[in-house]
Amino acid sequence: MLPPALTRINAAPRADHALIERKRAAIGDVTQALANVPKARDAAYEQAFSLLYGDPGRASARNG
Repeated sequence: MLPPALTRINAAPRADHALIERKRAAIGDVTQALANVPKARDAAYEQAFSLLYGDPGRASARNG
């Protein structure tokens, strides 16, 4: 059996402990950032395509 001082140190932190809340917030921020990566990638691809080949909407308006 551990002495009382060590038992208190080894106890699990409360669910509302400040560090646990910060950890959850950080995980949420990372999750959101990872969700935004495909959106940013797709926007960059579309912009690169428009710069290389022009805007297809404008091309069809000129030809029509």
